[in-house]
Amino acid sequence: MPANSAVNSRSHVVLVARSARFIAAVVACAMTLFKHRKTASVFVNVGNGLDIVLLALVVRMRFSPVVIVHTSRGWAHYRNRVLSSLFAWASRRCLVFALTKRQAGFLRECSVSVSGIAPTLLSKASLDVARSCRHESRRLVFAGRMVEEKGIRDFAHVVVRFRCMHTESLEFLAAGDARDARLEDLEALRDAEVRVLGPLDETDLARLFATASVLVYPSRSDTYPLVVLEALSCGVHVVAYQTEANEEVLERYGGMALVPYGDSEALFRRTCELLASGDTDRSTASARVRAELSEFAAAEWYGQFI
Repeated sequence: MPANSAVNSRSHVVLVARSARFIAAVVACAMTLFKHRKTASVFVNVGNGLDIVLLALVVRMRFSPVVIVHTSRGWAHYRNRVLSSLFAWASRRCLVFALTKRQAGFLRECSVSVSGIAPTLLSKASLDVARSCRHESRRLVFAGRMVEEKGIRDFAHVVVRFRCMHTESLEFLAAGDARDARLEDLEALRDAEVRVLGPLDETDLARLFATASVLVYPSRSDTYPLVVLEALSCGVHVVAYQTEANEEVLERYGGMALVPYGDSEALFRRTCELLASGDTDRSTASARVRAELSEFAAAEWYGQFI
């Protein structure tokens, strides 16, 4: 088979597979909505083009959903006329909330009707608690689901590199849901002597961030890095991969160090530099983030729609 034919054949297989997944997602969504058609509340997170199509389906089935947008300014679907128009149409039939005031601004530029700012997990009360618990311990922290796309393996690599330097004064902690973690990733954390905390409530997560030296956040899949905003609001420096969403956060708030995407060795070196310089407090970035986040506690905010 000629090389071009083989490439075209693989492309067709990928296209068919993606189309099948898309159709399956739409059908599954429609069946779930029909089953729960008498429910009072529907929450939709919009982070990509498929989410916009599913949102339109929810609206078409006469639900009035609450929509939380998890996207940065540069995401391609805002440049797609069909998806942009579909989102604008759906937004006039539901309540759409952004995560920051800046995000709300560019959504309105795309003719999306925005009702306000949704809260992050960390409420103002939990952030106030976090202010009082800073101490001098040297901690590197990971927060997020412990799966490959969130960079848990890259975090383990960073920890191993520090262990090779015999940095006994450093403490390594990972917080988040490990139910979908692969066995080899959990073993890598165990071998690197990372303390796995599991999921944390908002107060404990705020305390963790407030007592950290650096949040190492090598996620490869965020459309908008909510964990980064929460960490910055607690005044901790963040080291992350150079993605469009992270670049937007850095430009807006500061307090981050970005390294080439997927380069875990660069992640390690930049973390080393921050620890060596002692430049790990980001009170200015914290103030900027806090000024743009919702004042509501998450539980109270969601409760008003239930």
